[in-house]
Amino acid sequence: MYKEFIECSNDGKVKWLGNLNDLKAFMSALFGDVGKWSSPGGGAKSYRNDLISINWYIHKKALIFHDQLGIVLKNKLTDLSVNKISDPDEYNQLNDPEAKRRSTDHLCSVNTCEVGIQTDIEFTQYPNQSGERCASRCNELSTEFEGLKLDLVISESKIDNKIRINGDAINQVQAEFAIIQNQLGEVVQQVDRLVNTNENINTKNAIIITLQKVLLERLMRTMVLSIPLNHYAMG
Repeated sequence: MYKEFIECSNDGKVKWLGNLNDLKAFMSALFGDVGKWSSPGGGAKSYRNDLISINWYIHKKALIFHDQLGIVLKNKLTDLSVNKISDPDEYNQLNDPEAKRRSTDHLCSVNTCEVGIQTDIEFTQYPNQSGERCASRCNELSTEFEGLKLDLVISESKIDNKIRINGDAINQVQAEFAIIQNQLGEVVQQVDRLVNTNENINTKNAIIITLQKVLLERLMRTMVLSIPLNHYAMG
């Protein structure tokens, strides 16, 4: 999807032919939503996260990679490139048998060290075999190894990003739960106050009823005492 934006020259320079939004989408596809973009000046745009930092110079379309992972990413982009620029002199050197042999030996020694595989055994068993096979195989293994390293780091970055996002969501839920708990506590206090108020009202009502009974008894007694004695005699 993005490889049409990548142009790599044989001198190790990498260009991003797309626009800034394309580059942002590419970095987001690699590392998720982590990382920040900034404008350091000089017509450059900078991307940085905990794992890698790059600069893209808009006018020259040049991509500059920093840190060890940046070199791995650069090699990965080189492999993805569909627009590799080659110098004509390099084609002439490939036609020179001696130069071709030196180049092959160099690739074998370097790439063997990089991937940690002893390919010298292949030369011992097949002394007449061309060094091109070794160079091709070593280069292939080196590319695969670097790609795996980058894929691993990118996967770790995405996992960390998801953990961070989930952690933020969990923290938010915990904060909301704490708010609900506080609100629930306030409601419980209000209910307690209402219950206490009702109990006080019931107590007051009981006292009033008791007083009413006492007053009624006294009233009846007073009425009885106020009736003349001759009233009873006549009866």
